[in-house]
Amino acid sequence: MTINSFKIFLFSLGVTLTIPLPLYAHGGEDHAPKGSPEQSTSPIDASRITLKGRIVEGVLIVCNKELIFYLADSATNQAVANAKIDAEFKGDTVVKTEGKSAKEKGSYKIPVNFKDGTKVHIELKVAASDFSEKLSIDVPQWPKASRRCQRDAHE
Repeated sequence: MTINSFKIFLFSLGVTLTIPLPLYAHGGEDHAPKGSPEQSTSPIDASRITLKGRIVEGVLIVCNKELIFYLADSATNQAVANAKIDAEFKGDTVVKTEGKSAKEKGSYKIPVNFKDGTKVHIELKVAASDFSEKLSIDVPQWPKASRRCQRDAHE
């Protein structure tokens, strides 16, 4: 090996060892914003309120002067039809009412209306032939009516 080829070898060895160092120095930190862009874990999202129990889970959609309640079995995600829904809402007023079966299997209409932004505690007692469960949630700000419900009302 000549002196020039030895110098070239040392130079290329030095370049090979020093270029990747900044890459390794990064340490793999994530520089993304702290919160994820979608907060899918939130039980209250726009005009939807999610309630989860051991046996059933449901989604309340805020519509004009009523809620649409979609009820499903927690284990199978199958719609639960023919359930009795006793509802109690505690906000600026207390409302006790019942859910009535809607067109779609496992959906119920619950007549209730609160001003946007009102703090409300919801308690639903759900009973069917083979189970009974109480679902509850605190809603810090009553959501606005769903755009879909507003659209359906005008059709």
